[in-house]
Amino acid sequence: MGMKGLDLDTVIRGLHSSEIRVGMQPFSGGIVIWISDRSSRVRAERVFDDASPMTIDDTAVEWMHSTALRKFPDSNYAIQYRLLTPSQHPGAKPKPRPPVDRPTGVRTPRALSLMA
Repeated sequence: MGMKGLDLDTVIRGLHSSEIRVGMQPFSGGIVIWISDRSSRVRAERVFDDASPMTIDDTAVEWMHSTALRKFPDSNYAIQYRLLTPSQHPGAKPKPRPPVDRPTGVRTPRALSLMA
């Protein structure tokens, strides 16, 4: 999964607690996923089928999460993710650490020239 840390149960429970509705409907050619407000007005839907299959970087849970953030920016769900620093978001990649400069006991030419 592209965004490790996002699992279907957590996302659906988070959306439900923010009164955001989601649904999935399988059909013979694939699956339809939709997201709506509490009055059941569909805000977005996506069909995953042979023409637009889910991939490792594009899963149903990622679509629900990112769509909720876009379509419901003032929801408690979106606010909780905005309050996290980028490194705390599910799927965030750790920042690479700079290489450690370990003393080797060998003087570099620059160090020698400064001592002269």
